[in-house]
Amino acid sequence: MKKFLVALAAGAGLILIGCQKEAEALDVDFVSDVTIASQGVSIGLDQDGDALSISAGGLTLSASDTTQLGLEYGMTFSGITGSASYDYTSDDEHELGFDTSITLVGVNVDAGLDWNIDNSTFDASLGSGYSAF
Repeated sequence: MKKFLVALAAGAGLILIGCQKEAEALDVDFVSDVTIASQGVSIGLDQDGDALSISAGGLTLSASDTTQLGLEYGMTFSGITGSASYDYTSDDEHELGFDTSITLVGVNVDAGLDWNIDNSTFDASLGSGYSAF
């Protein structure tokens, strides 16, 4: 009986030592994108960048963490997609952007140019891709 009480006391002591750990909360973040579209008009919310956009007829009005006001017009003509944009950024700067892309026989080529008017800086991009299906 004495051995049983010693083992029981030792086990209880280990349990009490093990239960001294602090409780930790599980922190899970969910990020969602939601777009509602009907009859050529769409309203989108991107939770990741806190972006809100409203689009109709190729014209898009947007706002986000980095852009106080964004305005973009895009269109497609004979397989060539192009857009022009204006952004008033959260740093009180003005940016103009021009993008174009073309897809022929699964090969996609796109080009873009962004001009920060206040800093007189240009950013250009050129990309390509291929789709088998």
